Amino acid sequence: MIMPRLVLGTARIAGGADAPAALALIRSALEAGIGHVDTAPSYGLGTAEAVVGQALGGFDHVRVTAKLGSARPSQPWLRSLARRVKRAMAGSTTLAAALPPEQIEERTGNDFSTAAMSRSLALSCERLGRIDVLLLHDIAAAEVSAAVLADLASLGMNVGAATGYAGYARWHPELDRAFPADAIAQSAPDPAWLRATTALPADRQLWLHSLVKTGLALAGEDTQFAAALDRGAALVTAPDLLTARLAALYALAAVRMPAARLLITSSRQDRLSGLLQAIAAIDRDHQAHDIAALFGSQAG
Repeated sequence: MIMPRLVLGTARIAGGADAPAALALIRSALEAGIGHVDTAPSYGLGTAEAVVGQALGGFDHVRVTAKLGSARPSQPWLRSLARRVKRAMAGSTTLAAALPPEQIEERTGNDFSTAAMSRSLALSCERLGRIDVLLLHDIAAAEVSAAVLADLASLGMNVGAATGYAGYARWHPELDRAFPADAIAQSAPDPAWLRATTALPADRQLWLHSLVKTGLALAGEDTQFAAALDRGAALVTAPDLLTARLAALYALAAVRMPAARLLITSSRQDRLSGLLQAIAAIDRDHQAHDIAALFGSQAG
């Protein structure tokens, strides 16, 4: 089953003028069956947490991931307007398909001091109401110290949350080794995991984002993968070909990475609702393994 493993990402969620649409999008996803929401102080240019907290009203069973280290930008409403203009100029149907970087090469400028993380957590708790998973956000391997890990463990214990790390790059062994064995690792997948040519790390809780970017990038550079994706999409009940292809990617990921949680996100309610309906249909018809089998030996 794919749906119980999905986590709604909110990096594209924003408040202000976008808040009513963002609330509707989150609530429609929760009503469709998603049981976990992922957010961070920097998401929505600093406004996503407040929108998520409001959307969670009446959904007491839904779990929440929050993050430490990234900053809430100043003047979020002005920056939000600029982002909306940029998005409109780029076109509403554009989907990026570049592979995420292999690792976080340098320090990102995030603040992992005790004082900063304590202040950030207090505000996140106020806005979200509850926190079930607490992750260090975009931390480089060089920034992980015994003191930072001790602070994370203490803060997580204070709110009753599981702990770990989240990064924009792919899963990387150097960063992963810096964390305890029971830590959650949120990252982009290694492309080889979708192809099943490399084994996933053993005994690590994986929460994977950028599945769409990774899958579409593989399809763009590998004609066999692209053909298999189109064959998989042909099995999916979906409103359009793009949605069918995305749903097929989630089916492939669910089979190739059976223990991982899978993040899903969109700023458009119609696109997200169509994708969730397509995934629900795959679950209902037990099609995930049939779709994955179409990728054959070249992907595994």
